[in-house]
Amino acid sequence: MRVRASRLLLAGVRGSSNSDRSARYLISSALVEKVVGRCLAAYCLIFGGLAIPDAFVGQPLMNQVWAWIAGVALFGSLAATVVTGVLEWHPRIAAASFSVVYLAILVTWQLAASDPSVVASGAPWPSPLSTIAFAAASFAFRQAGALVYMGSVYVVYIIVRQTPAGGGAPLLQSLAEAGYGVIIGLVVLLLITMFRRAAASVDSAHGTATGRYAKTVRDHRTEMERIQVDSILHDSVLTTFLTAARSHTPEERDLAVAMAKHALAEVASAGPMPETLDDLVPLNGLRRRFTETCAELGIRATFTAEGLQNYSVPGSVVEALFSAVMQALTNSIQHAGPGDVKRHVHIRWAHAVLTVTTTDDGVGFDVDHMTPNRLGVRVSIIERVHNVGGHAEIASQPGHGTTVTMTWPRAEGD
Repeated sequence: MRVRASRLLLAGVRGSSNSDRSARYLISSALVEKVVGRCLAAYCLIFGGLAIPDAFVGQPLMNQVWAWIAGVALFGSLAATVVTGVLEWHPRIAAASFSVVYLAILVTWQLAASDPSVVASGAPWPSPLSTIAFAAASFAFRQAGALVYMGSVYVVYIIVRQTPAGGGAPLLQSLAEAGYGVIIGLVVLLLITMFRRAAASVDSAHGTATGRYAKTVRDHRTEMERIQVDSILHDSVLTTFLTAARSHTPEERDLAVAMAKHALAEVASAGPMPETLDDLVPLNGLRRRFTETCAELGIRATFTAEGLQNYSVPGSVVEALFSAVMQALTNSIQHAGPGDVKRHVHIRWAHAVLTVTTTDDGVGFDVDHMTPNRLGVRVSIIERVHNVGGHAEIASQPGHGTTVTMTWPRAEGD
């Protein structure tokens, strides 16, 4: 019942202002993909833009057909990575396309030179884009695929760099140049992998918690259905029998007849509980419901309300408080004594706390000597309100009437 009460408290706080707030948590896989995609877009935009002058400087010495095809393909896929990363529209596909295009350009670099036998003056102009290609591969592929891609680019670059078209660099220089890009790529891959694993762990924990909560909801519905049956049997059936047995005045007999009709209606209409604990019921209708039910049963009582506008609480809370108040009024009729007893119900919502107070000016009784097993008090009022996360308190003295105060949610320590 502690779990159920805590959940009802949470539902009431969330629904008290009639706002629909979705559950959020700090990190998730979707959030990590969004952040990494946008960071990659910014990286591509900045360093890709810096590589454009090098492409035009090297173009006159290249095979023009290949140069334009390679340039359009490379910078086109780079632009697609930027746009899709910002708009979150399949950014991993665009990043994978850029990675593949970059590797294809390195593999076919021999076709770039107008005269392959002439040693180029420097490294291939796309070489500064290797770090972007590694970052894009780390984002687009799984960890194993990204490692294979980096290894492939590393080997191809070393081979191309030693050819005349690649600048004819010595082996050690080629190894050093390629190694610099690979180190940066490995660092990026490590960071992305760490973030993805952390997000996956959070998603898994969230899924487990959601599953446990769903089970708690099902258990709660079963328990509430049991309580509903118990309450119908006691409040509507047993109480009707007791009222009829103790009826001595016309007013009491009329009440017994009305309660019998009401009990039959309740038994006939008893159905399954609401699907979720978050089904909210506006508080505005609570006063009207009390008035209509008391008129139906012939119970004379006055009702006032304060601060109920635009607020709602879980339906199970409304049902519990409604039944508890009706039981308190019934107890008042049975035990407050003869004469013109005044009964009053006040409903108040303030500071996210719902308070329902039922009073009468009858004969009262000694609370300290109240029978512990009185079902009308223990089960139908105190326990029922407690089961939905509230607190019920009964105050009475001989000759000074009775006051039943119900609050939801209950304060700490109650």
